[in-house]
Amino acid sequence: NWQFPEVEILQKPEIKEQDKEVYKDKAKVIEATLKNFGIDAKVVAVAIGPTVLRFSLSISVGVKVSRIKNLSNDLALALASQSSSVRIEAPIPGTSYVGIEIPNPTPNYVYAREMIKRLRKEKDKYELPLILGKDITAKTQIRDLAKIPHLLVAGATGTGKSVAINSLLTGLLMTKSPDEVKFILIDPKMGVEMAIYNGIPHLLNPVITDPEAVINALQWTIDEMMRRYRQLKQLRVKKLTEYNKKVGYLAMPYIIVVIDEMADLMLTSGVEVETKIQRLAQMGRAVGIHLILATQKPTVNVITGLIKSNIPGRMAFAVSTNMDSRVILDESGAETLLGNGDMLYKDQTTPKALRIQGTNTTTEDSEAVIASIKEQLAEEEPSYSSDLTEAIEKGPQDDIKGGSKERDPEFEKALAIVISTQKASASFLQRKMRIGYNKAARIIEQLQQAGAIGPQDGSKPRKVLITSPDQISDKLKEDDSEASE
Repeated sequence: NWQFPEVEILQKPEIKEQDKEVYKDKAKVIEATLKNFGIDAKVVAVAIGPTVLRFSLSISVGVKVSRIKNLSNDLALALASQSSSVRIEAPIPGTSYVGIEIPNPTPNYVYAREMIKRLRKEKDKYELPLILGKDITAKTQIRDLAKIPHLLVAGATGTGKSVAINSLLTGLLMTKSPDEVKFILIDPKMGVEMAIYNGIPHLLNPVITDPEAVINALQWTIDEMMRRYRQLKQLRVKKLTEYNKKVGYLAMPYIIVVIDEMADLMLTSGVEVETKIQRLAQMGRAVGIHLILATQKPTVNVITGLIKSNIPGRMAFAVSTNMDSRVILDESGAETLLGNGDMLYKDQTTPKALRIQGTNTTTEDSEAVIASIKEQLAEEEPSYSSDLTEAIEKGPQDDIKGGSKERDPEFEKALAIVISTQKASASFLQRKMRIGYNKAARIIEQLQQAGAIGPQDGSKPRKVLITSPDQISDKLKEDDSEASE
């Protein structure tokens, strides 16, 4: 009997009247400026977006589009543009016109209330609706995370990235019950941004702020993903929606992992985080596990090639350089954005990035939605996942002392080879045992955990610490006795 929060608790939109005479004057300025540079062009249409105007230019045959693109700074000067340059889109998708985008002198921001109203009318179309905002033609843009299936959000500080994350979460909380969607929220900035979500029943665990706990949480998510795959295999179905339909109730909710600042995680434990995110991104979609990753440092060290190749959905807010824009979108353009929620959105369905004014969800809006949800719990405490809590506190379920429970079937054979040759490396085991690199690397890791070999020491070979397999069991007994003491 879940009741969704009322739309009326959200802030009412403030709408300013648009002065169309101003747009006509600007169109004349554009035509005159281009004529001064020997380009014959005519403004055939003006699209009035929430914060941006787009003038559609019809250019005469034989005029190179690159000539108009090179005049962006001259047009900005002539138009007295608020931003340092105008953005030129050539051509506008689906037309034979060139688009010139400038700031709207009387901006109308996009409010969560109007977006949620629109979403409620068509919510059956979406499994996991993301309320993005409105495009240049003031058309509402809503996407389905289940189809994207992972999203990367990036932009400089203060450009609207955190507001966008809150908007995406608000849209989901307003249309999905705790039985349908669960969240794992990760905020390395000590929970400053996401602490308000603590206590809602949609969470699998309170907001995670400790970078070390993040690794364990991601590993639990991978284990949960594999468990779900086994369940799908048992019922002979291919995806989560089919599984729930066959079972007859919402047995398997979606899980959305939201990481608010990737840069801190990549700095503290880059390789581990990267490999775990890569695995979840590659395999998570079919079993309803989705990622939303955000960063204010769009550099190749944070948004690596591996992460980018597995995350098709991109939201780029204003950045300082052309290079940053290319890291996020694989194309330039984000360096000319206005800030305050102005973004370029791209996924596998959009060949060119789409300019959108993001939804403005205020802190008051978020607090009102969360308070309304918590009211339904009455005096009850939210029931978090005990498995996830235990995994975060104790680490992965592997026997880190090298117990035989989680060992590879060929562990004993590898141990014998290492002891007899007194050599240990993944490539060495590959050659001797004729196995793949991943398996060899896993066995090397298990040998180290069991105390048979030492850790990696730069370019030096690993030390073999034992001369007999019996020494492993003796070592385990010593560790157990120390733990009991």
